[in-house]
Amino acid sequence: MEGKLILYNDSKHTLVDAIDMIWIATGHDELQCEQLALMVHTKGNAVIKEGDVDELIPMKETLELEEYKVQIELI
Repeated sequence: MEGKLILYNDSKHTLVDAIDMIWIATGHDELQCEQLALMVHTKGNAVIKEGDVDELIPMKETLELEEYKVQIELI
């Protein structure tokens, strides 16, 4: 089953924190993490990863441990 991992903006985490956590959770390169974090900041949310739900769940859990608001939307 395929899904999208969506990260939502909050007032708790800084832009730098978000960049770092996107990298830790997804393994995207630095530029991609910066672009995604800026998108979250300006638009309120962004799809930070698409793929098999079984692969997205650990990423979601990693972000949730740091109190980020995330969701997996099935596609």
